[in-house]
Amino acid sequence: MTRRDDLELVKLCTVENPVEAQVLEGLLADAGIPSQLITWHSTPYDGIFESQRGHAEMRVRAVDLDAAQEVLEDFRASAEAEPPADQD
Repeated sequence: MTRRDDLELVKLCTVENPVEAQVLEGLLADAGIPSQLITWHSTPYDGIFESQRGHAEMRVRAVDLDAAQEVLEDFRASAEAEPPADQD
């Protein structure tokens, strides 16, 4: 039986842009981890809150937090390891 606290959504990380959000959301889904993205973009204010908070906050269930952190660490490690593409 699942405890109610295990289903509570907790913050995994802050994502800096929509592309990072989509990629991470896909990786979490591939790992069987449901997620919720809380965006800080506000159209009337032209994204002013994004410069203070980041693009969005990624949340996962408390029971999935450890597995989600592993996915996040792998994602960030692979992003840092890739050399920038040459732009000719």
